[in-house]
Amino acid sequence: MEKRGIKTERGNINREIMVTNNLLRQLNARISKLEKWIDEESKIDEPPTLADVISNILNSREQTGQQSRYGTINNLKQAADMMNFLTENNIMDLDRLHKFVISMHNKQSEIREKLKPMERRLKTLDEHIRQANLYREHTPINRIYQQQKPKHKEEFFESNRVALTLHQAAERYIKTNLNGRDKIPLEA
Repeated sequence: MEKRGIKTERGNINREIMVTNNLLRQLNARISKLEKWIDEESKIDEPPTLADVISNILNSREQTGQQSRYGTINNLKQAADMMNFLTENNIMDLDRLHKFVISMHNKQSEIREKLKPMERRLKTLDEHIRQANLYREHTPINRIYQQQKPKHKEEFFESNRVALTLHQAAERYIKTNLNGRDKIPLEA
């Protein structure tokens, strides 16, 4: 249905999970970078200024990588991004940075907790869809079976046992999960 442009609950959940996972990846990357930076900075006795931090970043990048114009430009861009990040979040010292990292960990935990019920719901929806597909797939064989005369019914059942058993199991599953509805909502 999604391929045809029809939004579904499962598709909405998948899109929300993808956005949340992307946020989690970004938070993890930032946390890792910040923790490394905290470790490096905690070794220094006097608190560094933002200029010192950016200078150290540039120096360490130049020492580890090959010297090229593009590498230097990239290093400058990353240093500028770090400077913007620190000033936007009003981080002037290690204590503030540490508090910021802790708050990011907390946000990550909150997002992870929000994802759990969505993942459980998605698993349930997957099973509903699987059973509905089995039901649809084997309904024609079941119709033929129902139209058989009593003396041929058993022979037909034996020759189509797998399909008919899957159909019956799917029908039972769907009926137990109808939530008070009279008809099987195959389209839903």
